[in-house]
Amino acid sequence: MNEVRINDIPDWMDKSTFYHRKFLMHIIDKYAPFKTLLDVGCGSGSDLWMIQQTFGDAILTGLDISLDGLESVKRIGCKAVEGSLINIGELFTDQKFDIVLTNGVMIYFDKQCIDPLFKLANKAVILSERERYRPGSPDFENYFKSKGLEP
Repeated sequence: MNEVRINDIPDWMDKSTFYHRKFLMHIIDKYAPFKTLLDVGCGSGSDLWMIQQTFGDAILTGLDISLDGLESVKRIGCKAVEGSLINIGELFTDQKFDIVLTNGVMIYFDKQCIDPLFKLANKAVILSERERYRPGSPDFENYFKSKGLEP
């Protein structure tokens, strides 16, 4: 695992989320080595850029509804697929990934959207929510319970 410092990140990336992404890299490292990763709801590819810098030559794919964001994903050398959790099963019918990642996406979807992620993953599904819900807070507990999950 290569160490990325805050001064290494490009100007287009939001520096306020750097430490959350750095924490996310430590979680992903538990499943290394890996060859493929799908970032569901990748936006402009900030997580993909950090994964690329940290883990090297894995094949990284970003899925998002934003065509502008996907153009940015392509510029950093990752595969870009237009779509969302709603049609993810139709998009990747014959493909699986070592790791399937969401970061700040599941707050917009219900529990049934999680199942297709597990069908696509060989090693791990990582669901990261940092936006509003902090572990140990009532909001965090209630969010997961509202989705029928244990925090």
